Amino acid sequence: MLSFLLLFSPGGVTAKSAPIAMTGSPPSKYSTYLRAFEPIETSEYQQILKTIRVCLLEFAARYSSSVPRPLTCGLIGSNVFGLTTKSSDLDIAIFLDEENPLSNTKRRQLLDTIRDYMKQEYRAKMIQLFVRGRSALLTVDIPGLHRQVDVSLALTKDAMINSALFAEYLVRPDTRALDLVKVVKLWAKRRKLNDSSNGQISTYSLTVIVIHYLQQLSPPVLPVLQTSVGPEFRKNVRFVSENTQTLDELVTGFFTFFSTFPWSTDAISITTTPRPARHGPKSIILPGPEGEVVAINGGEGREGPPMMVVDPVTVGSNAGRTQRQGGFPELMKEAEAARIASKGRPGALFKDTAKKEAKAADQRVPGATNRRPGLRVAGTGKRVRSRRRVVNDTAPQGNVEKTGK
Repeated sequence: MLSFLLLFSPGGVTAKSAPIAMTGSPPSKYSTYLRAFEPIETSEYQQILKTIRVCLLEFAARYSSSVPRPLTCGLIGSNVFGLTTKSSDLDIAIFLDEENPLSNTKRRQLLDTIRDYMKQEYRAKMIQLFVRGRSALLTVDIPGLHRQVDVSLALTKDAMINSALFAEYLVRPDTRALDLVKVVKLWAKRRKLNDSSNGQISTYSLTVIVIHYLQQLSPPVLPVLQTSVGPEFRKNVRFVSENTQTLDELVTGFFTFFSTFPWSTDAISITTTPRPARHGPKSIILPGPEGEVVAINGGEGREGPPMMVVDPVTVGSNAGRTQRQGGFPELMKEAEAARIASKGRPGALFKDTAKKEAKAADQRVPGATNRRPGLRVAGTGKRVRSRRRVVNDTAPQGNVEKTGK
């Protein structure tokens, strides 16, 4: 079946066919898990975008004196380059003028207009609508679409350029790059590691790291499409990799690279080779004879962020800034465990943390099977040694304490 990915330019929507598997590539043990990702339905999303464009025209006509220029919109994020799962939101950005942005009142009125249109056309139910500082977001649920729609107001087109850049890297006849990103994204999601709003690494940052890994292999799987950070990159590059590694080998190689990368001294960049070095807590030294020092924003405290992942489009931005120092050792521990797990059955790599935590919580309830040796039931003087021993249900409820061995 032929599937399509949507790519957007300021003038409208174009469709680009999804990649076809590399000829002669052996089947991967991750094939079953890759089915969690599904192509977007082009016709449905084009209709939604068309509705939003009508809203923008009406809004601009109604407030012509305060709207500085025609407003445009586009699809952004994982939907553009084939990382959509059944639980993924549809992310749409409306681009404002950074030099003459709308007031908070006007931005609220714009999102109200879109909400009313979506309710009228699709019987959409509003989930949230907020305008705070530079952030403005409307989330609706459309019956029959089986996913939520996020409409955000953006002051720059960086998000759209990022999506187009990633599509240029990942939408190729050789599907190994896209499939590797899918495996890594699914791993991070199942292991609950990619909640950027809570101080964890973002899927965007992981994608940059995967691209960098594939660029620095010998021979490389992906080319370098930029000469510097910014919106310009080479398009429609015909690149045939001489690398013959299978997806399974690349997965193990990536987690080896990720878990052993010298994060304290080096930075990740997909625009320069060799990779830049860190210079102090919040700057890097670009490779080359001049060794230019570039400041990178983002990160916590004086020590700076634990990861330096140079944003390929936004100048001076660290895509890895969401990862906090406190959770970084756990991320590296998970990466090392993934390296080991990738050599065995694929199920071990994608083991769901939520199920494991729920099971552990059940086992800590008095009267349930206790699988944590070294627990003593208060009031009985007995220490649980067997991994399958049942805790004495005559002990006071909730009065279980941890002891040393």
